[in-house]
Amino acid sequence: MITETFTFQGKHQDEVVLYVSRMHRLALIKNIILICLAAGMLLYFLWTFGRGLVGFILPTNMLIITTILIVAAWIFSLWWAWVIWSKNYFVITDRRLVKLGYHSPFTSYQLSANLSELQDSAATSRSVLEQILGIGTFYARTSAAAIFDFHFEYLPFHRDLHNYVNKLLYTLKHDPNATQTLKSFRPFIPKNRGERY
Repeated sequence: MITETFTFQGKHQDEVVLYVSRMHRLALIKNIILICLAAGMLLYFLWTFGRGLVGFILPTNMLIITTILIVAAWIFSLWWAWVIWSKNYFVITDRRLVKLGYHSPFTSYQLSANLSELQDSAATSRSVLEQILGIGTFYARTSAAAIFDFHFEYLPFHRDLHNYVNKLLYTLKHDPNATQTLKSFRPFIPKNRGERY
């Protein structure tokens, strides 16, 4: 994503966006697979056990109506997963880390951690698949002594991003002109090592 044109609610006029990312597609694929498995199991049990009950307890119309409702809920759940995935962003500016997210397509949240309050950061892959794909979770710990109170999951280039944030923190703490230096800091380029020009 082009960082120069990205804006969000609460962004300061002179705040420089250094990096913008969203969750890896694996997060969306995982949610789609889980939704499809749940809908498939519901339909399987409905038609396996429901057909035996037709005529005794359930009318035939009830079986068809329930099937239509399950399919409608399945389509709505797929839309829900897509909207939530497409609206979650992780942003690094010259002042703070920002997580823009949605719990549902209608309710949003925004988390921020000022760079001056960050103590350190970490990056980890929690599964073999994440390790192979080069994605993982980025953590940032603030001076409020909360352990890993800021994190973003399924982030591509999470280890390189961890090193980039550490460079920002080092500059902020050791450069006397840190505010000017951070404004001219080179944005993080999400490419493999050796391809970042």
